[in-house]
Amino acid sequence: MGRINTEWFPINVGSIDNIKMLIENRHKLDKTYIGKSIGNGSVIDSSLINDFEEEIICTYITLEELIKTASLNDNHRRMINFLMLGYTYNDLEIYFKQNVGYIKVIMNNVYKRIYKEYLYRYEEWVHINGLVKIDDETKYKKCKDCGKDFPNNFSFFKPNENLLDGLENSCRFCRQKKTLKKL
Repeated sequence: MGRINTEWFPINVGSIDNIKMLIENRHKLDKTYIGKSIGNGSVIDSSLINDFEEEIICTYITLEELIKTASLNDNHRRMINFLMLGYTYNDLEIYFKQNVGYIKVIMNNVYKRIYKEYLYRYEEWVHINGLVKIDDETKYKKCKDCGKDFPNNFSFFKPNENLLDGLENSCRFCRQKKTLKKL
């Protein structure tokens, strides 16, 4: 019996605690990650992956996308990578020359930023796929960059008092993509 090709939708990472667990246990859960990280460049043979591993891989694809687009700096991403490879907070203390307590505070803030990014992405996904009941009074605004219609509010558009409606013309997602390209 052959595998069915499935297009995966963004996985629900659920909570800050789930994000922390996924990052700190990736080396145990995703057997393909270590191979990718050491750069052997091997292609994964999907016939060798069971359904559980496939869901784990898809979960980590979603998590990687969130990490990529969240407001994190290079050190945050390095810390995440070390933790995903199985390093401990004590190992990070040595590498980053910071005490464990401080590193845990930093990582808790990192987990919160990733979760915040997840909430924004989920809200975007819900609106784009028409999965929310919208009342007749909701006003929409079209993003000048992507052309998508979003509710005309601060969740989707950054405030700008110089514009007539008080909101930027580019949605939050497009502005974030522009910012990431500049880095």
